Amino acid sequence: MLPAGGVHTSHRATFPDVDDWLDTIDTESAHALRALGELLAGISDRPERTESAERFAARHLDVSNLRTAVDETSELSSVGALTTALALAELIDAHNAEVGPGDSHDPPSYSRTTISDTTHHHPRCLRAAFPAGTLLPDISCVVHISLRSAFGCAPEITVFVRRDQQTGARAVLDRLATRANELNPYRGRFCRAVYSNGGLRLDVIELPSTLTRNSVVVSPEVWREIDMGIRSVRSHHELMNVHGLGARRGVLLVGPPGVGKSAVSGAIANELSGEFTTIYVEARAGAQLLTAVVEEAQRLGGPVLIILEDVDLWCRDRAHGESGLSE
Repeated sequence: MLPAGGVHTSHRATFPDVDDWLDTIDTESAHALRALGELLAGISDRPERTESAERFAARHLDVSNLRTAVDETSELSSVGALTTALALAELIDAHNAEVGPGDSHDPPSYSRTTISDTTHHHPRCLRAAFPAGTLLPDISCVVHISLRSAFGCAPEITVFVRRDQQTGARAVLDRLATRANELNPYRGRFCRAVYSNGGLRLDVIELPSTLTRNSVVVSPEVWREIDMGIRSVRSHHELMNVHGLGARRGVLLVGPPGVGKSAVSGAIANELSGEFTTIYVEARAGAQLLTAVVEEAQRLGGPVLIILEDVDLWCRDRAHGESGLSE
């Protein structure tokens, strides 16, 4: 039965502290009720949200939104991701560039990569603004780097400019690529190409200094064949190229375990240390990512010695319609 007037009052209660009451209900309902209250009152006591990545870029390009701008993007290899990040870090420091969020409202993030005994600090996901007159005359640009590999997305570098300045974006990407190659920390070292998480990774390794041709017992014919290939790259490459012969050479070492195949390759790598970059390619990386290895070798610049380990484990017969070493 309702009391006179038709209003039931026995379970009415007041809430001296609304926040305390909101804490007693589930989180989603509390958020919805709080937002509704702020809308009805026309006020909010929430702290102001940080500037979004899109607004950061638009502000520095002096456009209303990024739909009125244009961008160019380059996907980065595993090695290129590091070297490009180092090149961008150098530009940020040189020009005291303002740094903003890489994605949404996330704060800019940095990372560190240790190669041999050197630790490199570099951007991981952020946007950096460069006013006109810094990277390009009369053109402002915003550079976005993201080294996050997730959901099938490769690391990438993007340059935003005003829509009528697209050639400027290409120029900045070219500048970053050139400097990235110059900063490559793998050049002149011994590296191992490894298949990791579906992609290529280079690890710097050390070789025993005792591996020399004086400590490896093989027939003189082996050394003679190897030296012919090395000379074509080391001292005769210009002459070979002029005559259309090419300077790429390879030697296939065949034999049972223990005859010195790895020792021979190690001795040659030691002889060429510093002048050549040496890349040891493990069997799985060779089978899955040989093209990627060759592309990284080309980006390194200068002569590169590629040692394909355990070729018999992954080089298959093309006569049966399968992939082979020649690819």
